[in-house]
Amino acid sequence: MMTMPRLSSNEGWRLNRATAVVGLAALCVSTACGPDPTSPIGTIAPPEVVAFVPPPRSTGIPHDTEISISFSKSLDASTISVRTVFLKVDALRLAVGVSVRDSGRTILLRPENELNVRRTHTVRIAGSVSSLDGVPLGRDIVWQFTTLGVRPISWMTPSSEVAGPFRPLQWQETEPTAGNVEYRVRLGPDSATVAGGGAETYVTKQPYFLPESPWVAGAKVYWDVTVYNRTSNDMRTSAISAFEVYEAGAPIDSLLIGTTESGTWDGRAQLWRCPDIVAGDQRAPVLVFDFEGMGAFSIAGARLILLPRTGLGQTEPSLWELARDEAPCRSESKPPIAATRLGDAVLGDLGIGFASATFSARVQARLLGIPFPNYTIRTARGSVDFDPLSVLSGIMIYRYRDGVSIRRGAQWLGRAPKSANASNGPHEVFPPARGMEQPVD
Repeated sequence: MMTMPRLSSNEGWRLNRATAVVGLAALCVSTACGPDPTSPIGTIAPPEVVAFVPPPRSTGIPHDTEISISFSKSLDASTISVRTVFLKVDALRLAVGVSVRDSGRTILLRPENELNVRRTHTVRIAGSVSSLDGVPLGRDIVWQFTTLGVRPISWMTPSSEVAGPFRPLQWQETEPTAGNVEYRVRLGPDSATVAGGGAETYVTKQPYFLPESPWVAGAKVYWDVTVYNRTSNDMRTSAISAFEVYEAGAPIDSLLIGTTESGTWDGRAQLWRCPDIVAGDQRAPVLVFDFEGMGAFSIAGARLILLPRTGLGQTEPSLWELARDEAPCRSESKPPIAATRLGDAVLGDLGIGFASATFSARVQARLLGIPFPNYTIRTARGSVDFDPLSVLSGIMIYRYRDGVSIRRGAQWLGRAPKSANASNGPHEVFPPARGMEQPVD
């Protein structure tokens, strides 16, 4: 029997090491050692998403929110453009600007227009976007978010300016397609009253408010607006704004806006064009006035003036507001029309004058681009012939002489030009009727 020689510990370690090396060499021959292109080991991984803004499937997102996506490594900016980064609402692609930041790790989208209200927006990053290592994402990355149901009130007017007693309030609109949208207007003598909930509150469906009675002369009015979407239960409140009202006795001028066209509604179905109009039990005139190119200025009051052709007799004409606009100057079948009474006629040197706070407020609104309804004149009994195209027939406006600037939206219109029809001296304001109905939305 052969006896194996005893090895020292060092000699044994050398033998085991040699055996391991020989075994590893044999293993490499059998498995072709080296980078395997089909294995993650030895390859460069594509960029991974580390953050979405806004988060996927989030709701109630403000319209001025940041839209971005961040990755685990820097991206090749040459692969990032409007051809590889998209923002959509349904099938409609929205215009966006695209850029990178954070050393190329974040893609930032900048919509060129405000985001749609209460809509789901989809962001798509094409799979061809690559890292600086030249490795593409390999697949499209898509996520969605839904915006808030109301727009922020980004502008309000009047604000930090002097306004007339019939100046309407206007603000940023949330489009009606967003749902059942309404606005709450709060008015007060100071900001604390408005903010504290002790202010007068009015609710309207339109993005403007016409005062129920003239603003107090010389006062400072504080106000804010809350927009509320009853459909989505979203709301936003504006900052508190303020404006000053002209003091009593401020100098004013008069300006006449003539009638351009007229028609007669017979009270049942027909609207007729005619040069003369008749107010009575069965017929009521519909008048057209041209406010285009008038500019915007503060008015101290307004009245409708008509000259009676045959005298008043025992009639007392009244001014009524049509429930909806009519199309004058042509015969047209229409159903009966409900109307709201504004005031009775006042006799004067210029004929019949119809004046009320409602009428003055709506004329001021029209000068600011807010439409107001057509009006009709009726008599209690009998009838009166009018000459609406007379030089003295029309709407008389009393405006403040200095022509203070009025703002429409966020753009200044500048001072109103002096008119050739304006008088050289102050004109007495035709006294407005106190107490007026809330305008119908």
